[in-house]
Amino acid sequence: MQQEFKKEINKAEILVEALGYMQKYEGDIVVIKYGGSAMTNEIIKKSVLKDIAVLKSVGLKPIIVHGGGKDINRMLDRVQIKSEFKNGLRVTDRDTLEIAEMVLSGKINKGLVTHLEQIGTHAVGLSGKDGNMMCISRRWLLLYMNVLIAMLACILNAEILSMGK
Repeated sequence: MQQEFKKEINKAEILVEALGYMQKYEGDIVVIKYGGSAMTNEIIKKSVLKDIAVLKSVGLKPIIVHGGGKDINRMLDRVQIKSEFKNGLRVTDRDTLEIAEMVLSGKINKGLVTHLEQIGTHAVGLSGKDGNMMCISRRWLLLYMNVLIAMLACILNAEILSMGK
């Protein structure tokens, strides 16, 4: 009984400490990079999405930038398209791009929206193609990607690993 009481006191202390941050950042946009094992392990996925729901419920505006490489690879295998990588980056021809868009915008994006809606959080899934939110020529693509990665790293206060050349 006393152990349970200590757990509840600990939770309350954490919430009191977090309250200041919640108030400070209320209304701010939070960009969350979500990928890798956190997407494929159902227990981790549910935990991450619950945390995102909490962020939204306390007034933050979470934006999820998601990956999906494993699901793309599985679909490419199913349709017998061989993946090619150079320096750790996927070489994307037209067929691969079509599959990647189908997996990312369809399966993964809509799946995340469904999970969030099921736990009571209103969510909208968008692709960079929707409403021409992102339009870029091949000439500027690498520069754009590097700028975007740098911006996200600043936002997330994360380290950027060298992508190699």
